[in-house]
Amino acid sequence: PLAANYALRPARPAPPADGGRVAMLPGSRTGEIARHLPRLIEAFRILRARRPDLRGVAGASDDATERKIRAALRSADLHDVTIVRGVVEATAAADAAWIASGTAVLEATLSGVPVVALYAIAPILIPYAKRIMRSRFITLPNLVLDQAIVPELLQNDATPERLADAMDETLRDPGVQYAAFERLHRELGPDDALEAWGKFVVSLGVAGRAR
Repeated sequence: PLAANYALRPARPAPPADGGRVAMLPGSRTGEIARHLPRLIEAFRILRARRPDLRGVAGASDDATERKIRAALRSADLHDVTIVRGVVEATAAADAAWIASGTAVLEATLSGVPVVALYAIAPILIPYAKRIMRSRFITLPNLVLDQAIVPELLQNDATPERLADAMDETLRDPGVQYAAFERLHRELGPDDALEAWGKFVVSLGVAGRAR
């Protein structure tokens, strides 16, 4: 049903080599913010050293998350990063986004926004995660297409340096992901999927009453 709610924006050219606008979405849970936000802030600092005109926007899921993000940005002396509410607001004007793996990654890609995904869990959970993992991917777009269209940086690979490198590469050639986003929309089915299911459920009730 998400496919019907997000329109693919027109493809954008690469931003200037010294600039661009990137979104940071660290997640909504306390642990996600604690593990992801410091990495994203440092990655942004590294990337801005390469791209002096880089602009940033952070997406907060609620008031508590916004307070944590604001405090972290203040501590990092990043006073020009805008904080907005939600995935849509954060990615609307962004050339690309760092996003914690989850539904937000799918929302952004369905909107045509290039993404670099990250995720880190508490070290104590790693053995359990390894036991239950059955796929080489964790992000929803990659799982749907069975292809690494979105870079996934997980656990120790999600360093600020690697996050900055992956974002820099994405900004230089955003068209690589965009072509796959069109396929993603097609793979998820027609835009009227939710309406079709609604009609199907109603028809079952009508048929039941007729019997």
